[in-house]
Amino acid sequence: MPQRKKDRGVIRKVREKVGDFAELTGEKIGTAKLKTARYIEENPWKSITIAAGIGAVIGAFVALGFNALVKRRQPTFSEKMRRRVRDWL
Repeated sequence: MPQRKKDRGVIRKVREKVGDFAELTGEKIGTAKLKTARYIEENPWKSITIAAGIGAVIGAFVALGFNALVKRRQPTFSEKMRRRVRDWL
């Protein structure tokens, strides 16, 4: 029975700490949200340009199939034939 009381005390402390953390995190997120909204209101064209640039970069990576980041050497004809023969055997 004493172990259960101890466990309940530990659980209560953990809940309090998690609650404090969640509250602090919520406040920080709210502050960041307000600052972001204020920046966008004060600099709309700059915000649009940044968003368009990020979209263009992501779109280019998707369109290229990420080959721009990872260059893969294409197998030569003889390598392809060796692989086909090996798979066939």
